[in-house]
Amino acid sequence: MLIMDRSSIDASFRRVLDRLRSSACVDLTLAMVAEDGSLAASSSCLQTLLTMKVPDGLDGVIHTMVRDACIAAERVGPGSSRPLIEILSAMRDSVNVKSVIDGLVGASKHVTHDAMRSHMASLKGGSIVWHALEMAGSECRIFVEPNTGTGTIIERIDGCTFNVAPDASMLSDGRWSAHDVRLLLVDGIIESVGEIDHILARCNETKCPLLLCARGFRDDVRSTLRLNSARGTLNVVSIDVPFDLGTANMLSDIGAASSSDVVSALKGELVSTLSLDDLARVDHVSIVGSVLTIVNPSSAGRLASHAAMLLRKRNDETIPDIKRILDRRLRSLSALTVAIRVDNTGVSGARAMHDIDEALRAAKGMLSNGIVGRDNVIEALLPIIGRDVACSIIKTPTVPLATIVSAVRGAGSLWESIRSAGAVIVEDQIT
Repeated sequence: MLIMDRSSIDASFRRVLDRLRSSACVDLTLAMVAEDGSLAASSSCLQTLLTMKVPDGLDGVIHTMVRDACIAAERVGPGSSRPLIEILSAMRDSVNVKSVIDGLVGASKHVTHDAMRSHMASLKGGSIVWHALEMAGSECRIFVEPNTGTGTIIERIDGCTFNVAPDASMLSDGRWSAHDVRLLLVDGIIESVGEIDHILARCNETKCPLLLCARGFRDDVRSTLRLNSARGTLNVVSIDVPFDLGTANMLSDIGAASSSDVVSALKGELVSTLSLDDLARVDHVSIVGSVLTIVNPSSAGRLASHAAMLLRKRNDETIPDIKRILDRRLRSLSALTVAIRVDNTGVSGARAMHDIDEALRAAKGMLSNGIVGRDNVIEALLPIIGRDVACSIIKTPTVPLATIVSAVRGAGSLWESIRSAGAVIVEDQIT
């Protein structure tokens, strides 16, 4: 057990800050360094901070405090970890952080089109985000995901899209498309042709396209659908939606996108009791390879309610893997989507993912909370750091208000915590 005095705390604090500010770390925002010392690919600044190697002893305690302060600041103000570290490093005396924040808020203003474009141009990855914002307009969601090919692609997608497993034999050159489609969603296995024979007969009579989505199909059902599709007596496609981690809720998501109810034996429902008129009518359905796209404007209200529920779950969730699943579901349910697909191969790809993620979060912060001009930020920071330091930290013409306020608040709070400690007891861990 070691007892560290005030001077030891100050020395450790400076060592930690110097390490975080070192050129090897700043390049990827507070070091994308895994426990083994290698670069750890990350698409999120928060994930980057969580993968940092923690030193031993008192340095480790202070390192953890700084890291947690950065994580808390990043959640409120995207991109705030860099200025937080720099402000902390320049602080020397106790300050009135509230007056600094009041000055920043008082000097803030709504972001304009030109100001947003200028700020995006100053950020790595900002030009890509700006193009995506222009494509998206005010109604689209923007998602960042790895690209299976090479290069970075920005694509606007109309309609809700789902990665599915259609019966390829019912597609023509890997494609199927139809208007005014009847949709049957079954949370179970269609055991026999007799369950759906009356629906198939009516589709044959009315020449109505039919999309069947179920957990599975028995062989005789599958062979009957394939035969009638090949003969042209039915315009039908079947899709298997197995019950696994990625597709467990896909039927309900497709139902929200199409205003269709899911038939389930758990609710006492039977497919055999349904008629063709009971099935939802979807404006347009297309399948290209493994991508199902549903366009159905009449389901906008139900879709918005379903997506809002998923977004609340996503925001409350703490497990990264479940967050990623909810992100994929939200992306599928966005009727108008802009996808930024990034080639994330190797270290350069990881950097590109990080830069785009940071620029996108900065844009969100600017739209939500406004911006502050560079000169106003520098003047507001003078009570806690010198002008030269402030000028070196604030390099862009404008700064998102949430970013600089989060940095100042986090730095001030951590500074007071460190300064108020008269001594620290470090206990050896028993293994």
